[in-house]
Amino acid sequence: MSNATPGLGKKIAIGAAWSVLTRLSIKGLGFISTIILARLLFPADFGIMAACMAMVAFFEIFTSFSFDINIIQKDNVTDDTLNSAWTCKLLSGLLLAILLFIASPWISAFFNDPRLTLVVQAVAFIPLIKSAENIGFVLYRKNLDLKKEFNLEVIAKLLSFTVTLAAAFYWQNYWALVIGMFSNAIARVLLSYAMHSYRPAFGLSQAAELFRFSKWLLLNNLLIFLNHKVTDLIIGNRANTTELGYYSVSYEISNLPTTELVFPLSRAIFPGYSLVKSDINALRDMFLKITAVVLFFAAPICFGFYAVAHEAVALFLGDKWLNIVPMVSILAFYGLSRCAVQNMGNVFVALGKPHISTYISLSRLIVIVPLLLYAVSHYGALGAAGTVLAVSLITLPISFWTCSLLLKFTLRQVVMLFAFPIIAAVIMTLAIKLLGYVLQQQQVHSVAVLLLAKVATGVFCYVAMAALYLGYITKNEFWLQLLHTLKARIIARRSPKDFQG
Repeated sequence: MSNATPGLGKKIAIGAAWSVLTRLSIKGLGFISTIILARLLFPADFGIMAACMAMVAFFEIFTSFSFDINIIQKDNVTDDTLNSAWTCKLLSGLLLAILLFIASPWISAFFNDPRLTLVVQAVAFIPLIKSAENIGFVLYRKNLDLKKEFNLEVIAKLLSFTVTLAAAFYWQNYWALVIGMFSNAIARVLLSYAMHSYRPAFGLSQAAELFRFSKWLLLNNLLIFLNHKVTDLIIGNRANTTELGYYSVSYEISNLPTTELVFPLSRAIFPGYSLVKSDINALRDMFLKITAVVLFFAAPICFGFYAVAHEAVALFLGDKWLNIVPMVSILAFYGLSRCAVQNMGNVFVALGKPHISTYISLSRLIVIVPLLLYAVSHYGALGAAGTVLAVSLITLPISFWTCSLLLKFTLRQVVMLFAFPIIAAVIMTLAIKLLGYVLQQQQVHSVAVLLLAKVATGVFCYVAMAALYLGYITKNEFWLQLLHTLKARIIARRSPKDFQG
C-alpha cells in the first residue's frame, strides 16, 4: 500500500470489523425474527411484504441519488454540502411518499392482490421518515469510524425486533411486519440526532454539484434494482404472492451468510479505495487482498449451506417450508457469485467511473428479463432461482475482465483468488455428504443432530485444509501476518499474572 497513507490498512481493518459486526448483529436478529415469524405467519404474508417493498424500492430509485457516497468521495465537505444533501434527501422522501400513495391501486392490480393497496399506502410514509435522518452521520463513515454506526443500527434493530414480534403474536398477519418497519425508521432518525452533534439546515446551494456526480449513481442504482428486484416483480405478476413469499424467504436465508459478510466490508472499504484512487498499484493490491479474504470465507459458507439446506430449513422454519430447499441450495451459489464481484462497483466509483457498473448492470438486465419471463411462467419461483444463478455465472468473468483492464491484474491472479476456496469447499461438501450417508445408514433421523454433525464436519475439514494450505504449502505472507497480528494482540491483552506460576 502506498506510503502516503500510513495506518490506512489498520483503519480500514478496524472499520471493516465494525461494519461486519454491525451487519452480523442486525442480520442475526433478522434471522431469529424470520425463524419465529415463519411459524406465526404464512408464505403469502411474506409475499405481500416482498411485493410491497419491491415497489417501494422501485419508486425510491428515482428519488435516491446516493448523496452519502458523494460526500464520502468528495475531498472538501462543508456545511453547505451537508445541508444541500439533507435538504435534497428530505424533498426526495416527500416526493416518494406522494408517488407511492397515488400509485398504490395500480401496484395492487399489478400483483393481483387487493390487500396491497392499503399496505403500500401505509408503507409510503416510511421513506419520508427515513429521509430526515441526520446527514452528519455520514461523516462517521467517511472517517471510517464505524463503531457509531454499529450502535445506531443495532439499537434500532433491537427495538424493531421487539415491536415486530409482539405485533406478530397479537395480529399474526403481515401488518406486524409493517409496524416493525415503522418502529425501525423512527428509531434510526431519533438515534442519528442523539449520536451526532451536527444539526442540518435547509439549503440547496450545492445541490447542482451533488446531482452532477450522482446522475450516474442514480442510473446505476436503477439498474441494480431492476437486476435484483425484477425477479420479485415477475414472480408476483406471473405467479402469485405465495410463490413470491417462498422465493423471498429462500433468498434471504440462502444469501444471509455470504452477502452479509461482503456488503458490510464494502461499506467500510469504499472510503479506503477513495483515499488510494490515485495509486493504481495500491488500489489493485487492496482490491485483490480484500477479494481473497471475501472468497476465503464466503466459499465454505456457500457450499456448506448447500450441503445442509434440508436440515436447516426443517429445523429453523418448519415442515411447511420444506419445498424451498431446492431454491435455498441454488441461491446459496448465487450469493457466492455476488460476493465475488461486489467490490468492483466500489473500485469503479472510486476511480470516478461509475458508468462502468451501469453498463454491466444494463447488459445483465437485457439477458435476464426474457429468461425470467419464460422460467417463471413454466417453473415458478424455482425457475427464477435457476435463472438468477445462471446469469450471474455468465456475467462474473465479464466483470473481472472489465476490472482487470483498469487495475492491471492478470488471469492467473484471478484464478489464484478462486482456486483454493473453491477446491477446499468442494472437498468439504463431499465430506459432509459422505457423513450424511453414513448417519442415514445408522438410522440417525434427528434433524438437530444431523445439522450439528454436518456443520462440525464442514468446519473441521475447511479449517484443516486452510491451515495446511496457508501455513505450510504457500506460506502466504498476507495470511501469516494476519495470524501473527491476532496472536500478538491476544497475548498483549493477557494480564502479567496469567504468565506466572
